[in-house]
Amino acid sequence: MLVLVGFMGAGKSTVGALLAERSGLPLVDSDEVLTRRLGCDIPTYFREHGEAAFREAERDTIVELLRGPDGVLALGGGALGSPEVRAALAGHDVVHLDVALDEALGRAGDPSVRPMLARDDLPQLHARRRRVYAEAADLDVPTAGRTAAEVAEAVLAAGLPRATQAARPAVVLVGPPGAGKAAVGALVADRLGIACVETDLEVERLAGAPAAEVFVDAGEERFRELERTATVAALRAPGVVVVGGGAVTDPAVREALRDQVVVFLDVGIADAAKRIGFDASPSMVTLLPRRAWIRHMEARRPLYADAATWTVDTAGRSAQDVADQVLELLQGGSA
Repeated sequence: MLVLVGFMGAGKSTVGALLAERSGLPLVDSDEVLTRRLGCDIPTYFREHGEAAFREAERDTIVELLRGPDGVLALGGGALGSPEVRAALAGHDVVHLDVALDEALGRAGDPSVRPMLARDDLPQLHARRRRVYAEAADLDVPTAGRTAAEVAEAVLAAGLPRATQAARPAVVLVGPPGAGKAAVGALVADRLGIACVETDLEVERLAGAPAAEVFVDAGEERFRELERTATVAALRAPGVVVVGGGAVTDPAVREALRDQVVVFLDVGIADAAKRIGFDASPSMVTLLPRRAWIRHMEARRPLYADAATWTVDTAGRSAQDVADQVLELLQGGSA
């Protein structure tokens, strides 16, 4: 993951957006994720709960984000005050956007939305944080007299992000709800000794809310947008990737699946209904009654099949049995 650190006003979000566009990686702004999770803007949370509570929430959120799929992550100015965050940066590409205090203040905007601007010791705070940023960074990029585009070019000229060179997933599992993708993916990942990423859970991580809530409250369009971002990011990282049932309807996801090792876990309505239950499941399938499941499967089956390297029939089989077959295929067996 490419992580941008620096003082407020360094241009992390703006430069991050340019780097994300150039590298093809998703952009995640830790302050935006925090705002969604806290249910209010950061100044309001500061006033009502204090800085200590905010820093605790910020620490937990950032450590979680750093464990997620590759992307460009812009961190809040005070995030590196946490030892846990600094430790979690190990293994990531960290870029310090080095901004002078006068330039940062000129860019910072409205003081009412920057609680730290009210501090009397702002020059000392800037100096302390600048040292911490430099110690954590793999690359320092001065921003003085440079546009955001020029700063982004300097980062790219240094050969970052290396995340774009990461190994692709060992295997990608696709299929409808009830195919057993999560259970099979976890078993395969455990046997291979690698991570298992479920894109539905990544959507929840990005949204700060359960997937079903995002689908209902924000609408399908917003859900699919988050699903696309999470899935494309996951497909650029090593591990086992479990793709949400509807993700293949997105052209960008289908393009990202090209040249991947993809296993379509096929399932019929009878087995799917037994595994998930259309009336009691707390997952996204509560939105997919039996008739809708059949309709969606009819539309998506050709997309699953087209993306697949292999198709594995899961009818009447345990997750362990299916996982064993997937592992056999990965080790040179035949479908």
